[in-house]
Amino acid sequence: MSLSGAMTDERVEVELKPPCVVSCPVETDTRLFAQMVSEGRYEEALEILLRANPFSSVCGRICHHPCEGSCRRKKVDSPVSLRMLKRFVVENTRDYRKSRTRRAKSKINKRIAIVGSGPAGLTAANDLAYEGYSVTVFEKSRSLGGMLCLALPRYRLPYSVLKEDIEDILSLGIDIKAGCEVGKDITISELKKEYDAILIATG
Repeated sequence: MSLSGAMTDERVEVELKPPCVVSCPVETDTRLFAQMVSEGRYEEALEILLRANPFSSVCGRICHHPCEGSCRRKKVDSPVSLRMLKRFVVENTRDYRKSRTRRAKSKINKRIAIVGSGPAGLTAANDLAYEGYSVTVFEKSRSLGGMLCLALPRYRLPYSVLKEDIEDILSLGIDIKAGCEVGKDITISELKKEYDAILIATG
């Protein structure tokens, strides 16, 4: 058989993403986000942010913005200030964000326990609740947010900003057991008996 006879006309489609999207740890569609902002469609811009990252208020303050380092615009003049645009959007859509919160419907008869209420734990809780799981978060501290709450100085991240993101996540119907230390107040064995899966997100 000749080489030409062995070849086919099959084509492989490859999705190409802009550098700013690829360099974002959660792959926020920054190109579409910037377009929505430029058109004054701030509520739609917020939805793009929250779809990728439930801690969008936090990121508008402290993200190290690798997307800007990869921005093609810097070859012309300077990168698009994406982090500041995020902060602008979340600060100007607060009423809309409160009005859009709704309890997620429990579609899957499975219960998930998450140990730790930092960014990893609460992001997982957010995603699982959207998928329809019943989620309970166990946190040994009385305050939620992990190192975002306990380690960062308030001039860099006011607690009111962190609280916006946390309240938005909890509005999905996530149960919180604050002041409950796993391994002391409750054991892993007890969690295994009560829950279908356990995620340990203690930092």
